[in-house]
Parts: sequence; C-alpha cells; structure tokens
Amino acid sequence: MAPDKVATTDGLLPSQLQIAFAVAIVRRKPDTITVKDYMVQLRHHLSQGKQRITSRDSHRHFNSVSYWKEQFERVQQSCQQLQQRNVQLERANDHLQNLAIQPEGKVTPTAKRKRRGGKQAPSKRGRPSLTASDHPTLGQEGTFSNDLDLLESVGEAGNTLSRSLYNVHKLCRHQNPDCEAICSNLVQTSRAIGAVITTVSTQQNQLTHTNKRIQAPLEKDKLELSCIIRGSARAFTSILVGLEKIVENTFGHRFCNIVIYETVKMFKTVLDSMTRSARSTAATRLASERNRSSSPAKPPSSGKEGVQSRNLAQFLNAIVAYLDKNNPVHREIFEGFLFVLLDRVSSCLHYCMFGYDRTFRAHEENILDPDTIQKKQEEDLAARLEIPSLVIIFERAITLAPNYLDSRPSSSSSKSQKSKLGGIARSLTYTPARKIPLSVRAKERLQRTLIQCIWSEKDDDELADVLRMPTRLGGLPDVPKLGDRDVTDWFKGEVFRLVGWDILTRERVV
Repeated sequence: MAPDKVATTDGLLPSQLQIAFAVAIVRRKPDTITVKDYMVQLRHHLSQGKQRITSRDSHRHFNSVSYWKEQFERVQQSCQQLQQRNVQLERANDHLQNLAIQPEGKVTPTAKRKRRGGKQAPSKRGRPSLTASDHPTLGQEGTFSNDLDLLESVGEAGNTLSRSLYNVHKLCRHQNPDCEAICSNLVQTSRAIGAVITTVSTQQNQLTHTNKRIQAPLEKDKLELSCIIRGSARAFTSILVGLEKIVENTFGHRFCNIVIYETVKMFKTVLDSMTRSARSTAATRLASERNRSSSPAKPPSSGKEGVQSRNLAQFLNAIVAYLDKNNPVHREIFEGFLFVLLDRVSSCLHYCMFGYDRTFRAHEENILDPDTIQKKQEEDLAARLEIPSLVIIFERAITLAPNYLDSRPSSSSSKSQKSKLGGIARSLTYTPARKIPLSVRAKERLQRTLIQCIWSEKDDDELADVLRMPTRLGGLPDVPKLGDRDVTDWFKGEVFRLVGWDILTRERVV
C-alpha cells in the first residue's frame, strides 16, 4: 500500500484504514500468541514491490503463499507431536494392561500338576510380537516394545518409525482393517526405515572419524547400531504383514503399488547410504594421510573400515531373505530390489572398466587439475571400500533370483509366508540359500538390464524383457506425436508394426 493514501492530514492520529487493519489483526490473532508476536510474524512475509509488480522497491505486499505454507508446516508439526504423544499414551496403557494380566497368565507348578491330572487350567498368552523374545542372542531387546523405545532414541526419524509401526500393528489387529490407513502408515514406515538407517550411518561415520583412539564408546555405538539395524529389519517384516492385510481386502489391491514402490525406494536409500559412507570414509582417510605426510595413500585394510558397510549389507540381505517366492507381491518387491541393485552394480562396473563414473564428462573437467586428481583418488578408495559389501548383497540376490524369476507362485503362499514371518523377525542370521541355476531367459533378462543400466539407456519399449523400477501409480500413457502425417496411414502402420499382416502372403484371401 502507498504511504500517501494511508496517512492522515495532521500525521498524529491513525487513519480509518489503519484502524480497520489493526482491528482485523486483533480479531484474526490466534489465542496462543500476543498481538505483538503476531504482527512480527506477519512482517516476515512482506515482500518488496506491489503484487505482480516487483520492480518498484518503495512498495511492499503481503506474501500469502509463504505465510500459509509456514502455517501449514507449523500445524503439521504440532499434529505429529500430538500423534506421537497419543502413541506413547497408548503404549503405556498396553504396558499397564500386560502388567495387570501377567500374574494370572503365569503357569505355576501346581497348575502344571492339575493339567497332568486331567483338569485344564486356563492360560492367557500374549501376542508373539508383544511378549519377550526367547532368542538367546537378543534377549529382552527382541520385544516389540523395546524396539520402539530403541528407535525413538534415533531422533525425528525414529519417532516417525515407532509411531507408524505401532499404528500398523494396531490396525492389523482389526477384523475389518482400514486399507487406506494401513497403506499410509506402511508408506511412512518404509520412508522412516531409510531415514533411520541413513541417520545412524551418518552418526557412526562421524563418531568413527572423531574418536578413533577411544575404543569403549565406539564399541558401544557399534552395538547400538547393530540393535537399531536389527529393529529396522523387524520393522520391515511388519510391512510384509501389512501388505498381506491389504491384499486380503477386496478393495486393497490399488494400494499395493504405492507400498511396493516405497519399499523399493527404501532399499535404494540404504544402498545410497552405504555409498555415502564409503565416500565419507575415503575422504576423511585421505585428508588425514595428507596431513601426516605427502606419501600416496595405501589401500585400506579389510577390517575396521568396512564394518559399517557390512552391517548395512547384512540388513539388505536380511530383508531380501524375508520375501516369499510364492507370494506375487513379494515377487514384485524382489524384482524392484534386483533392479536397484543392478543399477548400482552397473555404476561400479562402469567405473572399474573405464576409470570414471557414468556422469563424468571429460570435456568439462581437466584431468590434470589437482582438484580432479584428488577427487579421483577419493573415488578409487571409496570404490575399494564399497565394492566388497556390494558383492555380498549381489551374490545373495543372484542366489535367490531363480526362485523369483523362473518359478511360478504355488498355492502354499499364505502358509509358507506365515511360517517364514514367525522366525525371521527374531534374528538376522545368514542362512545359505540352495543354489539353483538361472534359466536362459532369466539370465538374458538380467544381462539385458545390466547393459542398459551401464550405458544409462532409456528404453521406451514397454515390451522389452528387462527389469524396471516399480511405479508408484500407473502414469498416463504418452500421446503419440503424429506431426503432419495422415492419421489413417499412421494407424495402418501401427497395426502392421504391432500385429503384422505377413499371414496374407501365405494364405489365400477369400
């Protein structure tokens, strides 16, 4: 607004427009803040120039877009805090209920003798996911409640994961579950797992680089990292259980693609975290060696610096092994995992074959520049640190590939899945899979995908037999570009290209 239009004649009393503006501010002010704070908040969203005319700096206008964006972010943050608080209260109620029924559920020697005598004593059993685990290596940390407590210690990502994970368990207990609510929480769980793994990986890198001489805190942090990875792996099994609930519902199939896409994206996030960890370790190691001496860097030992990558590789191997070959949804997830893995393997293979990354442009960078040479040394060392763990994941996936790419789902899908999920949530023990040779068609499909990823080719042929990244939602088909061509001639040509008319040369047309 222009100053000359709002000023009064004497310059002492406010004008009617200013009074109306002040009254509007007081009436629209939220009850939680004062008038002064509200005016300061509004002042932050004043932009230079008149609206749609930003050339004149003497004017200012209220940017309503930035204001309502900030208001939305504040409301969303408050909503998340309230949801987190509700989950904590519900968990506290569950804990109190378990404590209340625990004395009645204990089996005493007297009760055992009564059962032997023929009289059955009623016993109350809790759900397997809510009772203490009897696994010797995990102990009390294997319980669902302790997993949530451990994940909450990570930060905002851990709070989101624990909240969505608890909601998934609560929704799956209903006889008629809300598929849309389960899908929403499964998407949040998938994203939060990737965020948790990335957060703890970054923290572990920083602690490793800054506290190399302090062994006790490092061992404690490594143990905590292993526990968080184990808890994240058990959270992945909840995603599989939630997917089963969605598939069982008649109208739940439209939500499966969203969850599958987010799950594969989570796999890619963990792979990227392993790559960033190797690059960060390489950069820190080379920088420390340059500070000590000017001698060239020696190849890293295969011990301490690869522990974190091996932990992430163990996590990815575990979630791949959790899939059921007889479940069609799991087969789609596995193909997505394998595509992301092949894309990363092809990137490393391109670097090993040609000595530079796929995105490198030789005409844009000077190979003799000191910065380029330093960057090349870091990339070489990062590749040495990442490739061994990447091969572990790739070998495991290729070993399991014949079960998903060759065979067809059997009718024992639900039974095998229930027995599988009953034991995998308690341990990350590596179980060697039975080696089955790939069929010729599946092997060619993998090779075709690998070559396409190496050269970063964009294959527009939807009928090509290659692995692809799953789509979150089915996109609209591209409109064919006809240009100046006649639509009838183009249509006849397309029919001939897709079906063919070669039968006319062999049979007589009646």
